[in-house]
Formats: sequence, C-alpha cells, structure tokens
Amino acid sequence: MALAKNSLTASAEPTYTLDVALEGLASAGYRADAATWARFVDAGLLRRSTGPSPHLILIGVADLKRFRAILDLELRLGQPASLERLAFYLCATGMADVPATKVLDFIEAGVAAFFSASECELRALPNVPVQIGLDGERALAKRLAAKLLETCAQIGRNDRAALAFLAEIGCTLFLRATWRNRTSGRGPVPRIVTDVMLDPESLYISPMSAGRPLKSTAAERLLPPAMNIAHVIAELRQSLLFRAADIIAAASDSATVADRVCPGLAGPQAPTLLQTLVPLLAAAFARMRASGRPHMCERIAKSAWSEPEAMRQALLTHWS
Repeated sequence: MALAKNSLTASAEPTYTLDVALEGLASAGYRADAATWARFVDAGLLRRSTGPSPHLILIGVADLKRFRAILDLELRLGQPASLERLAFYLCATGMADVPATKVLDFIEAGVAAFFSASECELRALPNVPVQIGLDGERALAKRLAAKLLETCAQIGRNDRAALAFLAEIGCTLFLRATWRNRTSGRGPVPRIVTDVMLDPESLYISPMSAGRPLKSTAAERLLPPAMNIAHVIAELRQSLLFRAADIIAAASDSATVADRVCPGLAGPQAPTLLQTLVPLLAAAFARMRASGRPHMCERIAKSAWSEPEAMRQALLTHWS
C-alpha cells in the first residue's frame, strides 16, 4: 500500500475550517461570522485563505489568534468599528503587517475633523486678535481648547485637566497650520515663527508706499500660515512608499500618549474630542519621526505624563 506523501514528515501546525473556528469563537462569546472574516481579509488585516465556502476555508492557529485579537480590539473600541480605526489602534497593540494606508486614512480623517471643529469655535470666539506671536499663539490655543472642552461635560476633573493639556497642543498645531497674521508690510509684527517670518526683509514693500504711512487697509496683506497642512499630508502619503513603518510607529506613539495622559477616557465612550486629537498627534509624531533621532519619539510618548512640556515643545518644533 502506498504511503501518503507527508506521512514521514513532521506534522504542520493544526488548521481549522472557518466554520469550526467561528463556532468556537461564538461559544466564547464573540459575535463573528463569515462576513466579518471576509471584511477583515478584504481590508488587509488578515491573510487571505483559499476556499469558496466557510467549511472549505482552512485557517492556521496564528491566523485564528490574529482574528481573535482583532475582535477583542473591536469590542474595546465599540462595535462596529471602522476598518481604518481598527488598523490605527492595532498598531498600538504591536500587531505586525497592519496596512499603513488605512492607518494614514484614519490620521487624515481625524486631522480634518479636528481642524473643522476648531475652525468653527475660532470663528465664534470674541475679541480674537489680528496678529499673534508665540505668547499670543499659546493664549489663543488655551481659549480655543477651553471652548472645545465644553462638549466634554461628563468627564472627571483629573481627566478633564489631562484632556485640556492635549487639546491645547492640538489647537496649537491647528493654529500653526491655519493662522494668517495681518501685516501692513512696513516692519516686524508679532508672528508665529517660520523661516520666512523671522526675516523682515522678506516682506514686500511697494515703492509707491515706501517712506510714507499707509492710509488704506487695502495695503494690508495676510502672511501665510507657519506650515502647509496639505503639504504635510502629501508628505505622509509619499512616506507610504519608503517609510511606511514610520506611519505605523507614529500611530503607536499617539495611542501611547492618550493611554498615559488620559487613562480614564479609553474605550468606546472616549469623547469625540479625544478621538480626533489622537490622529492629529499621530500626524505630528510622524513629522518628528521623519526628522528626529532614533527612539526619541518612543521616549517622548512614554514620558508624556511626567514631562508634558517636553512633548509639547518637541511636537511643535517638528510641526513648523
């Protein structure tokens, strides 16, 4: 009688059919079906297995553990969680082979959401100056953060103070990317620091107005923001080709900061403000990773609670 082809070799890792694996997960209290498996496979969160139906798809132990880890995270985030949000927070768990494109999609959407909310509150603030320097930038960021925090009335005092600190950083990042100082072009004015703004000679002065005072507001102009957010997003998109690991690591850095600074606000009940702040901080960490020293971001993220000002300065230095 002929021997089976692999009868003389060591047995491979055990495999299960998908329907058997789903039945075991259901008995453990998970809400999972073949459509959930297919959803994660199509998103690149799970390895694609061949087979036309659940009772013919074979999955190994490693894939089953990964599937269960994703389901555990989705339970903590609140079902159903978006695939982009799942990918982002899977980075914080240390899971390998997370699609960086979906992580960046979540970062970009979070930045847009935070900027939109901040823009609405900024327009509603009374007595907003037309020019701000570094001190004015921080003062305005604190005012703006206080307005955003009005939507988080149910959180405790300690968590509120921690969230206010992160919100102030986020509002400063927002101002650096959107604020435009108004100037008459006739000398230095308070301004957020950039290379161009530090040099008064770079300000154009019309020969028609040189040597005499300007009498019309039409002669005023708006300086550009300290940084171009569209350019930053384009750089992050470009980094997917060469430094995708930086995007993954930046998501982990940002989630670490949220866990260290606001441990009481984790989970599906996290305020919307924190949910949009985390991807914005990830964008800032990605900028720092592109130009910073190795392991600097990890040290800053892990010491965010004990050295908050150091984190603030580092993020702002690399954001401009």
